[in-house]
Amino acid sequence: MTIELMDNVKLELNGNEAALLIGMNTVLFKWTDEAAALFDDLDVCEPVELLSILSNI
Repeated sequence: MTIELMDNVKLELNGNEAALLIGMNTVLFKWTDEAAALFDDLDVCEPVELLSILSNI
């Protein structure tokens, strides 16, 4: 499943693996309950919120 968070930023989910695609860059991480809860907190998806989430994964 792929979710577009904002222009040029997508979240790809595949089971317990996840990838955050930011332009040409990819950040790989485990899709855990904690990661899901952090991404669920995105309401407007401001860039600073995304950075905050990345720092907690």
